[in-house]
Amino acid sequence: LSLTNPPPICVDVPYLEKIAKVCIYLYDISYNKKHLDGCVKITGKLTIARVFEFRIGCFDIPLLADQDVRVILVQ
Repeated sequence: LSLTNPPPICVDVPYLEKIAKVCIYLYDISYNKKHLDGCVKITGKLTIARVFEFRIGCFDIPLLADQDVRVILVQ
């Protein structure tokens, strides 16, 4: 699993589970001892096409130099 470009998190749209999904993408993620930054977008998809893409924006989270950052994924 890549922290740089992790897979999207997708959920079915209620009442349209068989044909529609909404996905959250984290992209351009970078990490060093001083900060964690990246960008977020949301897409809506039908089984036949992408319906919309909304770029929420980017973030930059400062980290304390002596903190140990660990990423835990839960499914």
